[in-house]
Amino acid sequence: MPKISIIIPVYNAEKYLTRCLESVFNQDLPTDEYEIICINDGSTDHSEDILLDFAKRHTNLIYIKQNNQGVSVARNQGLDRAKGEYIAFVDADDFLEKNILQDIITTAEKDDLDILYLKMIYVNEEDKTIGEFKMNTDAVLVQDGFTHQRRGYIFSLYKKQMVENIRFVKGIIIAEDALFNIMVHTFAKRVSYYPQNSYYYRKYSASSSQNVKSVQSQKTFDGMIKNIDCLHEFVEAQKMNLTDEQLKYYNRPFYLLAKMVIESNIIPLISIKRLKVLKEKLNTLQLEHTKKQIKKDFFWFDMPNWIFYLLYKTKSIIK
Repeated sequence: MPKISIIIPVYNAEKYLTRCLESVFNQDLPTDEYEIICINDGSTDHSEDILLDFAKRHTNLIYIKQNNQGVSVARNQGLDRAKGEYIAFVDADDFLEKNILQDIITTAEKDDLDILYLKMIYVNEEDKTIGEFKMNTDAVLVQDGFTHQRRGYIFSLYKKQMVENIRFVKGIIIAEDALFNIMVHTFAKRVSYYPQNSYYYRKYSASSSQNVKSVQSQKTFDGMIKNIDCLHEFVEAQKMNLTDEQLKYYNRPFYLLAKMVIESNIIPLISIKRLKVLKEKLNTLQLEHTKKQIKKDFFWFDMPNWIFYLLYKTKSIIK
């Protein structure tokens, strides 16, 4: 049995895929101790050629091809095939630090960790470092899932038992990884942080018209609402096993999801239709704490919808 399974979903990633794959094979583990599971999610560029070339040279690369179904389905394919004691996710345009896996696994084994968050470094399109993900503290603590800081990013090490019965939800385009981590944290007893440079996350210009169009699309909006639905369904299913204090843990994720919908999918389009959908969803699910927090940020949220429309329409005209 391999020590670790690294799952890499691939979709039209030819520009950075070689960099990514070179990094996961440039590690200090024997070949039989780790497997690389690459899922080609219907790429139309030269990604498949690159994957097949690496598969010829590396016996521990498992190649899976599927019709384009999205990153969640691709990652789930990887989870279904994974045999490692630990699971890690890498995106096809990101890369790992050289010779880092052995120490990461040793750390996880030594402290019997369910989740080990890896230090994330942000790089631009030329691999230049432009920042890092800041944890609340640099202290290396071992805490349960309700206590330790939770990241939305899934670029971490997971004990396989933690994710045996957890999968990504199809149809959620943004924050599908946040939902996954919330569910895993619910069951995790030992979570910690690895403070050495480990994972290099590629950041792109958020202002490009293609990115903006994607974030504001109806498909993305529907996925965000589905995210709230799925989180509510999960919490309801776990409610009997949780204390009142533990249930409060989910207040912040609900709030952050609703805020994300407003800021990225409602205000930019000044969409009364989408605002109505969000309000109805929070009312139907009786998410009173979420509504209360949202009202603090957006005073108009519980007012007639025309006030929201008039406010942002006036702002857009002034600009």
